Amino acid sequence: MSFFGDSLKSLLAQTSDGCMDFGMVTLLGGTFGLVVGSFVNLALERLPLMWGSDTNRQHWQDENFGERLCQHLREGTLSLAHPVRSFCFSCGHQLRWWENVPVFSFLRQHGCCRSCGQSYGTRTLVVEAGHGGVYALLWGVIPELAWALWISFSFSFWVSLGYLTASGVLPPVGKRPILAMLALIHLGAGVLLHIRWQNF
Repeated sequence: MSFFGDSLKSLLAQTSDGCMDFGMVTLLGGTFGLVVGSFVNLALERLPLMWGSDTNRQHWQDENFGERLCQHLREGTLSLAHPVRSFCFSCGHQLRWWENVPVFSFLRQHGCCRSCGQSYGTRTLVVEAGHGGVYALLWGVIPELAWALWISFSFSFWVSLGYLTASGVLPPVGKRPILAMLALIHLGAGVLLHIRWQNF
């Protein structure tokens, strides 16, 4: 545990002092952003199904969904806390690791499922590439890595919330206090980070 703590502190010190190469920081930020963008896409795909009304879910099942996805919806096993491996919502094809590489897999497969040819939609590419670009920019221009991380995660949160809200998807009443608490924790972390960084 101390090894990782010392490594993180060293990395923070290097970025704060400007010792780390700008290109390396930007590359790390962009790569990390691509990975986060992939997880954001997963959330944007599944949360509308987990939070949507029964009427909407039934409508989607009738028109677009394959049997594997319908089974997960019936059994309530579509979750972000314990996510099942990514699969095509149309034919149920389970994606292998090389079909899940952000941006690269989308371009290689022309934005379609390798098994049934169903389009994944341009949102997948926009979210992944956008996260990679924004994270690279933030990590490159913000000298303190901790601040860059906090602002990067804030960007991902607001993008996700904005998309879901624009789509008319709101969390169930029972989950709203939990989400509000997470938002307050995130805000509090930013305040503590600001205070702590003054004495770093």
